Amino acid sequence: MISRFLIAAKIGFIEIFNNKLRSFLSIFAISIGVFTFLFVFSVINYSKEVIARAQKLAGENSITFQFNGVWWSKLKLDMKSFDEIMQKFPQIKILSPISNSVESNLRLDNITYGAIVLGITPNWKHYNWVYGKVKGRFINWDDISQHRKVAVFIRDPRSNEDKINYSSTNIYGRGRDNARKFKWNANNKSMLGRKFSFMRNTFTVVGEITAPLYQNDDRLVSNSYDFLIPITALSDIAFTSRFFDEIYIDAQTAEDAKVLRQNLINYFRIKEGNRNAEYSMQTFKEAAENKFASMRKNLLIVSILGIIAMISGGIGIMNVVLATIFARTKEIGTRRALGASKGDIFMQFSFESMTLGLFGALAGYVISLFAMDYISDLLSMTTKMDLFSVLAAFSIAVITGFIFSLYPSLKAANMNPVDALKVE
Repeated sequence: MISRFLIAAKIGFIEIFNNKLRSFLSIFAISIGVFTFLFVFSVINYSKEVIARAQKLAGENSITFQFNGVWWSKLKLDMKSFDEIMQKFPQIKILSPISNSVESNLRLDNITYGAIVLGITPNWKHYNWVYGKVKGRFINWDDISQHRKVAVFIRDPRSNEDKINYSSTNIYGRGRDNARKFKWNANNKSMLGRKFSFMRNTFTVVGEITAPLYQNDDRLVSNSYDFLIPITALSDIAFTSRFFDEIYIDAQTAEDAKVLRQNLINYFRIKEGNRNAEYSMQTFKEAAENKFASMRKNLLIVSILGIIAMISGGIGIMNVVLATIFARTKEIGTRRALGASKGDIFMQFSFESMTLGLFGALAGYVISLFAMDYISDLLSMTTKMDLFSVLAAFSIAVITGFIFSLYPSLKAANMNPVDALKVE
């Protein structure tokens, strides 16, 4: 059996190299299909990994409560309101209100920069914390109750990755042109104890935290801020910050998270006196699904293109094998006359087709090594190729070669030896 397989392999390789142009066209089409599938599998693999890491970080009981609409139509809340919510809903373990972020001029060392400031409570540290150890101290409840003008600086190593790409048009970017200048200057100095002026108020930096690099950020949404300050201090100086975009909630259990969903919406509607007010509440799972919903549509389009390329390659393989059979009809008859079985003939041509598929897979893999990053940037997707993705793409290519070889291989195997020997 092994000797017959080796003979089939030898003949198959010889025929592939004897028909270089036809073989190349088939291999090229298969390689495009394999590259496409490698890309899709790699994006899916990365997405699953990100969701798994983010779920571990956020926890299954986490909820994001969002206030929809423009800021002036949102509900105004104060710390007393949040204490009331905690008492009314014992299912809540941790509640962390987030103010509207405020983007404005910041003056540091007699230089004016653009900066983004976020008002928080100490509970912000318990939700999606990716910053590591705090240098100095974090915002505490005394800061909240006393409306202190203190701040925690977010050191951003991303600003030093590529000064050309750190702009308002990409993942490292900000809304103001001089925001990048501020980050470069601030990241190269200690900020502890320094004072800055923001919206005509002087703040003192009492702590520093460091943001992770983009690829190491396990949050599904990575917002870019410069300073965190007490939510009460920000509400004193910025009118819009008294209205809240989001409240992060950590429920006691997963079941409590489900119960809180509608109860909180009803509570806020009654409090606002508007039963038609629009609020939304998302569990972590729902947020993850929404995050990758648009990506899945793009992947579907890419997958269809891959299937088309693979079918084109399969048709090319079928044509190559049919042409080979036509040119070697007499040889097939001779082999059958000398004792070769139908299985030997079938194995010979099916092996040739699968070899073409394998060569196409190898070419597609090589293409992916050079083009994957470029296509990822072009489609704004992130990929992570693993062994399973490679094996899956290779398997699809080889199986495609085998499927499209069935008709010509069976045709050759069932050929009458006597009639084949008569062909000139």
